[in-house]
Amino acid sequence: MRRPTLTAALLAALALAGACGDDTTDVATDPTAAPPAAEEEVPQRIVSLSATATEMLFAIGAGEQVVAVDEQSNFPPEVHH
Repeated sequence: MRRPTLTAALLAALALAGACGDDTTDVATDPTAAPPAAEEEVPQRIVSLSATATEMLFAIGAGEQVVAVDEQSNFPPEVHH
């Protein structure tokens, strides 16, 4: 009866030790990791499908990339239909 208890204790210790590992991913050493956000491409052409999105795009300075908007987008005045 002592052997199953010892086996269970060893399995629990292994599970606990495995849970203590480092979960961080290093892009330099992991080729499958996603690149940092700073290296992503900036959209050249944006189609806004809601008035709220259109206003937010202009507010963050992306108005020049907006090439089309929905019928409800009427603000800011620079919005093109």
